[in-house]
Amino acid sequence: MKARYALSAFGLTAALAVLLRMTVVYSVVMKSDAMEPTVRAGEFLIATRGDATHPRHGAVILVRTPLGTRLARVAGVAGDRIEFRDDHLHVNDTIYDPRVTVRDASVDPSMVPPDHVYVVNDRTEDVEDSRTWGPLATDLVEGQARLIWLSLDWFDDAGETRAVPRVRWDRTFRLIH
Repeated sequence: MKARYALSAFGLTAALAVLLRMTVVYSVVMKSDAMEPTVRAGEFLIATRGDATHPRHGAVILVRTPLGTRLARVAGVAGDRIEFRDDHLHVNDTIYDPRVTVRDASVDPSMVPPDHVYVVNDRTEDVEDSRTWGPLATDLVEGQARLIWLSLDWFDDAGETRAVPRVRWDRTFRLIH
């Protein structure tokens, strides 16, 4: 009798977990350092699907790009004027972030079209973002990153891979801004 209740509870929990993952939240592993310092390689994130098609300025989103699904920060939304002046990204005539520059590329001033976002990486020298591809359609946005639920450091001080990763406790259970 107890085994039957335990199996029922396990089955219900598994079904609920699958339902939540399919409709509301899912886990993502950050494999690159493109979003440092906000999100580091080796961090496990929780992302929500709910308001994914209406991202806001500054949101860290999960988006399908020409290089696959990646994290990026929303710099511009529909109607924003994007321009690179004096090597800096200006959104609506205001410098977005002095660290975000354009080098060795020609980006003409433009408006973010309806149902599109202009995304950039937090690691500013990585230009595999809208500086390369232009604005991305909002239907390519899969979700918004909300929480780092586990942070693992796979490298020692010499840059060698550890056999067992070290947990970065100071970054675990941290909200993403």
